[in-house]
Parts: sequence; structure tokens; C-alpha cells
Amino acid sequence: MKHLNRIHTLWCISTIKEFIFILYHFFFTKKLAEKDIQLQRILIFAISCSDKGYSLSLQNKNFIHVKGIGYNRKNAIIVRKYTRDILVFEGFFIDDDYIRYIPLIKEKGNVNLIVDAGANIGCAAIYLHSHFPQAKMICIEPESSNFEVLLKNIHLNHLENTTHCIKKALWNENKELEFRRIDFSNDGFHVMSEGVTHEIIDRISTCTIPDLLKGSKEKYIDVLKIDIEGAEKTIFRDINHLGNFLPQTKMLIMEVHQEYITDKEIVETLHKFNFDAQITKIAGQPSAVLAFNRDIYAN
Repeated sequence: MKHLNRIHTLWCISTIKEFIFILYHFFFTKKLAEKDIQLQRILIFAISCSDKGYSLSLQNKNFIHVKGIGYNRKNAIIVRKYTRDILVFEGFFIDDDYIRYIPLIKEKGNVNLIVDAGANIGCAAIYLHSHFPQAKMICIEPESSNFEVLLKNIHLNHLENTTHCIKKALWNENKELEFRRIDFSNDGFHVMSEGVTHEIIDRISTCTIPDLLKGSKEKYIDVLKIDIEGAEKTIFRDINHLGNFLPQTKMLIMEVHQEYITDKEIVETLHKFNFDAQITKIAGQPSAVLAFNRDIYAN
């Protein structure tokens, strides 16, 4: 029955041509990854979702609708079929990379405001919402196609009234920056002001974390999640800027791209602001830093 469910799930998200190609090269030639790495990823995705009991369907040829995700299995999400969306989804809803953080957050009390900087298509936001449904959320995502899917996923989960999505890049000041492609994929981007040679594809406005707090009724950011493809270097080397928002930040989860700044430097900087900070690991991802504001939690 398990194998039949896997095959059925694959059928639900494949064209007939893809389905035959995957089965033939997986079972007979044993060279599926060599023949088409994207279809190999789709097979793994289908198997993983089937084993988790998620319901999958194809929306036109490019979008996969996944139902039954999240803490109470009441959430859903749309992922683009041939992109890194699948890998990001797997990190949150297959591998459960953030599950180690949830009890630590809950120990600290109520969560009223979550800021997701580098929201991509909303996987982290929906994951955290499923554990903290009472929290308001602010999602920041600069790339147009990611932002479009992010809005779809917020709507799909009926979160419009509690979630504010901002199409900007997080930075230490308000300005315009060049938006660059990281590699040859169609969904890897970053903003950097120097030292990069990647293709410029657009210009993007920036915003700062203090800007976000100005528009919120909440005094504190309860959870600040940052995954901004190296822009953390600019933010965490501006001590004056950090002083404008870290004292109002209770907890921080940040993926550190060490080609731009080391996790050790991030931790040392957070210690200066009296954060209890530690380096953690996420499988297949850059290092992550988990930090709690000692000044706030001491009161």
C-alpha cells in the first residue's frame, strides 16, 4: 500500500510523459538523476509527501498544491514545480528543520509578532503560524516571482488580516540596490552593494527593521527570522543600526551565509547586545544562529 500511495502521489503531480520517464529511468535504467535531475527531485518530493500523508495536486503545469501541512495539518501551500521551492518546502515540512526551536520559543511566553525577513514563498511563515496561530506576521521578500507566490500562499491560508507582506529587501538604511542573480537558477537572488559580479536583473527598494516596528502596534518582535542571502553582513556590521532594533527583539533565528560574514562574528555581535546566542546547524543549509534577549527575559 505504501508504494501504491507513492506512485499515486507522483501521478497527481506529473504529466503522463514525466510519469513514464520517471518510472522507466528509476526502475529500469537506474539513471534518473543522470537523465533529469529536476524529475529526480520531483520523485523524491512525491515520495516524501506521500509518506507524510500530504495531499498533492497539480495546478496548471507549474504549480503543486500541497494540503495537510503544519502543526495541526490544517495548512496548505503552493510550490513551483521546477524550482528550489521544493527544497525549501522539504526543509520545513518534511525534515522539520525548525522543530528544535519551537519548544524554546514557547518556553518564553506568548508570541504576538513574527517578522520573516527573506520570506521567499512563505514556507517559514506558514510553518511558524501553524505553531503560533495567534501571532501577527510581517513578511519581507524582494523578488517579484517569489513575492507573487508568497501572496498566493498567505491568501490560501486566510492570513490576509494578520499578515503584512512587503516587497522590499532588508538593509541597514532606505535606498535602492541592484538585485542580482546568485546562479543560473531562476529563483536564486540577493542584494549586495559591493564585491559581487553576479548578473544584475533589477533594482529594488530596501527597508529596515525599525521601519517595520514603526508600523506595528506591538512593542517587541517576538520572533525575528532572517534568511537574506548575505545581506546580514551589512546589517550586523552596523552597530548603530543594530541598536535601533535589537533591544526590541526577543528572539532571533538567522541563517548565516559565511561567504559574507561568519556565524562566529554574528554571535559575538549579539553578545555585545546581551543576547544569549549560539550556533546551530540545519541539514543541508548554512549555519544558523539562535539568540534570546537576556535583558527582556530577565524582566
